[in-house]
Amino acid sequence: MSKLKVFKGGRSHDDLSVSEAREYMNEHLRDGTECLVCGRACKCHRRNMIPTLVETLVIIDKAAVRGAWVNVADLNLKNGGDYAKLRYWELVEKGADNRWRVTLRGHDFLDGKVTIPKTALVYKNQSLGLEGDEIFVSDVGGGS
Repeated sequence: MSKLKVFKGGRSHDDLSVSEAREYMNEHLRDGTECLVCGRACKCHRRNMIPTLVETLVIIDKAAVRGAWVNVADLNLKNGGDYAKLRYWELVEKGADNRWRVTLRGHDFLDGKVTIPKTALVYKNQSLGLEGDEIFVSDVGGGS
């Protein structure tokens, strides 16, 4: 098994395997920790489903026939790249050439058929999971 010499706060640690270091980081990301290799601060961010995200989901949905891809650059969205956050809940998916579409789950959420956890846990732009109360689109507001 490969070994990785790690340092934290200028003190050396015993050698850890890469999998042991990865396990440690995964256990501590939610509340924040230092990287065992470089000492950089690492923390998972909590992103809540908010009205502007619901509004964006509605705009993308209305811009295309259900299931069709839409180029978000053509939509002139007010909130910049926030539309990409919708993928944390699997409400949209990305295709080629900056094209996105609303997923079946996204349509069901907009239609009030399913709930989603309120909060996405994100590290380095990747979803680590979802947590919090289950909410309907009507609990968030912003849609129409």
